[in-house]
Amino acid sequence: MVKKTRAKRTRKKSVKRSFSMVASLKKAVFFFMIGFGFVALSYIGYLDYTVCKQFQGKRWSLPAKVYASPTELFVGS
Repeated sequence: MVKKTRAKRTRKKSVKRSFSMVASLKKAVFFFMIGFGFVALSYIGYLDYTVCKQFQGKRWSLPAKVYASPTELFVGS
């Protein structure tokens, strides 16, 4: 009986992808922007809460003070 010769399988070399400096910089900038956006939105929410809290209540129910002399206006003058 004749033995069949098998062709040797060649293994593909694993391709190592090295991140270039540009790709690493892009990734760092992306994550920085995500973090900065989160901090900015949190601060805007805090400001909104603070302003709404200050303007609520009986603060505006007090009468306004007028710092002017009364002036009468007539038609044609």
